[in-house]
Amino acid sequence: EVVAVIEYRDGSIIDVVKKLKK
Repeated sequence: EVVAVIEYRDGSIIDVVKKLKK
């Protein structure tokens, strides 16, 4: 299963992290 985490600050994309979840 792939989980994507996106953090929004001031309406901008700061960080996009993709990790594998067992």
